[in-house]
Amino acid sequence: MESGPFRACAGADGRPSGVLPMKNRFTVSRTGETGILCCGFRDQKGNSSLVCEQSMAPFESLVRPSSEGDAEAMDRFAVMIQGSAGCGPHSQPRITLLGKTYSRHSEVSTYRIETSSGLKYVVAKRICDPNPRTPQSFHTEYSALEKIRQLAGASLVDSFPDPLFVSQEQIVLSMVPGAPLDKKLKQTANALTGWFSIKRMRNTGRQIAEWLGRFHELTRCEDIGHEHGKYAAQLESLIAKCETLGVAGPGLRRVGDATLQLSRALASYSMPAAANHGDFIPQNILFHNGKLGVIDFASYSQRASVYQDIAHFVGYLVLLGGKPTYCKKPLDVLASTFLASYPLSLNERLLRPYLIRAVLRLICDGKPASNYLRRVQNRNVSGWLLRLADVHERLPFSI
Repeated sequence: MESGPFRACAGADGRPSGVLPMKNRFTVSRTGETGILCCGFRDQKGNSSLVCEQSMAPFESLVRPSSEGDAEAMDRFAVMIQGSAGCGPHSQPRITLLGKTYSRHSEVSTYRIETSSGLKYVVAKRICDPNPRTPQSFHTEYSALEKIRQLAGASLVDSFPDPLFVSQEQIVLSMVPGAPLDKKLKQTANALTGWFSIKRMRNTGRQIAEWLGRFHELTRCEDIGHEHGKYAAQLESLIAKCETLGVAGPGLRRVGDATLQLSRALASYSMPAAANHGDFIPQNILFHNGKLGVIDFASYSQRASVYQDIAHFVGYLVLLGGKPTYCKKPLDVLASTFLASYPLSLNERLLRPYLIRAVLRLICDGKPASNYLRRVQNRNVSGWLLRLADVHERLPFSI
């Protein structure tokens, strides 16, 4: 007997004969010494399938019982399994663990599932650091993906993960194939070969703008005003954190003063609002055979200014362009094409304060490399942030 969220029953021939949802138990009927393991997943068309394995280990890694007893989530996942039990008496797919990676707060495991209809892939993220925000981020991401899945039209189909299961300890998603854009930029926008990638940068910028624009259009909300008080509090917090990291030094206070003056002047402005991805940066933008995918919706919010996602993407490129190993020209072309191709009309004055805040947040988060900024660009950071805050200075890219 093994403990877990479900009970699976095996027939006399050792094949699964049915699955019953249980709140906090997993029981495997055994034939001799072989245990038949069952779990379920849903492909991106909403079809459920039965997954089996001759070993307990892959399943326990994929769906570990929640110590919090998240009964509702367990039941939802169990229903998927129960509905898939009629997939055929001779269907016996297998799960293979392909690899693991680690983020600051979670372990990410990728699995290949061999089924009669072909290979499928899922990703399981499990908490490995007791950060109190991580369980909430799992539920936020799961709910966000469910909502997006309901709204997504043909233009976004297969471009984001399908939510399969969530608990207090983990989340299971379908895998979006592709290589992250940040890795591609190392190859195509580096100081040696970047000048030969201008055309590719334009195509990439248009493709990313098209996806983000469609995402914002599908989740569009009533316009919102610029909240200077809230912005000022967030800016002060980021500047204080940057100072503790040793980034930018005393000049950062002048950046804060100039940015607050700009923000105060925008208090009467209204902005288009939509759902916010929350971390729209190259690490979370994937490309596979010319198709774009977006992952990591853990910081999703239902309503925010569209400038937040836009500024995060462009701010990352601004930071990257300051590194000597990269060529600034193709990155500026990528940013300019992205902004020009974004379908909603943008206001440069509104973009500036959001871009400054995004750059500071990326530095605090270590994206792309706060330690690099401390070592090499400590004197330059405040200089180009001041230029961003000055409406009389041209942006390093066009809208």
